Amino acid sequence: MSSDKISCENHPPWYAQLLKMDESKRVAAVKSALDKIRRAKPDAFKFIEDFDCELVGFIPNVVYTMPDAQEQDLEVTFVHEFSQYTLCFWCKKGGFAFFINAGLDYNANGLRGFIR
Repeated sequence: MSSDKISCENHPPWYAQLLKMDESKRVAAVKSALDKIRRAKPDAFKFIEDFDCELVGFIPNVVYTMPDAQEQDLEVTFVHEFSQYTLCFWCKKGGFAFFINAGLDYNANGLRGFIR
């Protein structure tokens, strides 16, 4: 087992900059991210509106491990940093959380994991 630690201090540059922004700039960043999502993923944007999804905040990365050894050793922790503002929402009607950005994709080109 590796002695490397996963740290909540490992953030992409945009997130480190966001932490230094005042409230008005953060609100503007949310609006910008939502506008990009609306244009790039209109169905997802409609879902956010139709299902009364509540903005929780920004999410810099996602960390997980696989449930089985189909691709990697069970001890591997995957950390996917996002390259742009990524929003975390709570879906009130469904009782679940999700994250989204305008370029987010999963398993693109046969690579395991989240990109962008």
